[in-house]
Amino acid sequence: MIDQYPPANGVLTSLIWRKTAAGGETSLSGYDNASQALSYTPGQEQVYLNGILLVRGSDYTATNGTSITGLAALAADDFVQVNCYNNFSVASLPSTSITGEITNSQITSLATSKLTGTITNAQLAGSISNDKLSNSSITINGSAVSLGGSTSIDISGKTDKSTLTTTGDIYYASSANTPARLGIGSTNQVLTVSGGIPSWATAGGGLVKIATHSWTGVTTYTISDVFSNTYEHYLLVGEERTVGGGGLAIRLLVSGTASSTSYSSAAFRVDLGGSTFTEGQTNGSRWKIGNSNGDASTGRGMFVTQLWYPNQANWTHFASQMTTVAGGSKRQGFEMGFHEQETAYTGLQLSSTTDGNIRGKMTIYGYSL
Repeated sequence: MIDQYPPANGVLTSLIWRKTAAGGETSLSGYDNASQALSYTPGQEQVYLNGILLVRGSDYTATNGTSITGLAALAADDFVQVNCYNNFSVASLPSTSITGEITNSQITSLATSKLTGTITNAQLAGSISNDKLSNSSITINGSAVSLGGSTSIDISGKTDKSTLTTTGDIYYASSANTPARLGIGSTNQVLTVSGGIPSWATAGGGLVKIATHSWTGVTTYTISDVFSNTYEHYLLVGEERTVGGGGLAIRLLVSGTASSTSYSSAAFRVDLGGSTFTEGQTNGSRWKIGNSNGDASTGRGMFVTQLWYPNQANWTHFASQMTTVAGGSKRQGFEMGFHEQETAYTGLQLSSTTDGNIRGKMTIYGYSL
């Protein structure tokens, strides 16, 4: 059987190498009768002796591309012909003549000056080594770094994440190209600008809800930590019921201890029958902020109370508006006064003016003028 050269759809070049034997040769190489050097692609050659095709691997060996070995000793004037086939290479080829796909392994070199247009990522299979790129490095912090390499970056003198010591800290520029840390603010503070840089400030203009409390069947109800320097003033809005007469009252407290003196106030109340009641006290034991009076199952009082500067070392001022429906009594009142102690209070204690049981609920808001 004669092999097919070249394979289907392939292209080869060929060389006919002819040599007259002197006698006794078992191998062939070098130049032929026409001074052509023997050169072939192993597996793509045909050897003829006196016109008869020899069998590769049996009658001869052809492995290195430049010699034929393993021949039976030739006789003088024997004529040997080697048909040498080699891969066909193209120096230049019009793009219109290319069909099908050219793989990376078929291209050994390619001049960048011959590339025009755009090669998309999808058209690039595998990878391109760094040394094949004109720009095979990038510059980081003033130093060239080879692609695929590594470098160390000097961050001395620069702010890094280790300076963010508390959850909620933020960065800002204290001056041009100078980062600085702003620590997290307090609850309900807002971010503002002071002196051209960001800062935290107490929220102003409008009420901020702090907490809601409720109580049932107790003689006193204590809220220990509600006043702070975050707000200057506080608003208490709620409803209350007392048993056995009286009305809801408050005392100011600090460090868990309620003050029971120095509460001064004046009050005016009127019922739907037109009767009026006036009260006043100096150095009392508490302020009355609710007007409920009667059985807890039927009596209900609503109140809105304001406190000014309870957390400052000054007198605390208060004013309370109240309405009551208790049995046949329907009453509205207003009371205001101050606490004659220069103390910064942190909380308050609720009770009834007659030390009976109280029940109710209240929401506390803070605000600044």
